[in-house]
Amino acid sequence: MKKLKKAEKVKNLKEKVKELAYVKFVEVQDHYNYVISQMEELSSQKEHMEKSFVDKCQNGTFYPDEIWGIRVEISRMEQELEEIEKRRKALEAELENLKEELMKKNTDLRMAEVLVEKRKKALKEARLKAEQKEIDERATLMFVRAT
Repeated sequence: MKKLKKAEKVKNLKEKVKELAYVKFVEVQDHYNYVISQMEELSSQKEHMEKSFVDKCQNGTFYPDEIWGIRVEISRMEQELEEIEKRRKALEAELENLKEELMKKNTDLRMAEVLVEKRKKALKEARLKAEQKEIDERATLMFVRAT
């Protein structure tokens, strides 16, 4: 009985640890998705700026200060995109680590569940064996008394 209770406590702890790992995974995944959306938005803005830059250069409707401002803004966006890409790669690596950790925790939890089931089965078998032994003893006593 003690072994069963201990196994159930271990199983419950492993469930909680798995839940915490899953929550962390979801948080990082949400942050990763946010970073991806930032990248997409900034890339779109950069493409628009580049198109504006090319159009103004080709049409000859530009002022040097305006072109310079656009070029500076494009450079800033490129640097920001590089930083976002670094964050994305770091988050991607973290997600992979968390995914592996979560799979390990699932395995640990499953092993704990199997252990609990084995202990329950062993306890049930021990009870049945004790009951059968008692029934056999009673039958023997009744047979001895009858003779």
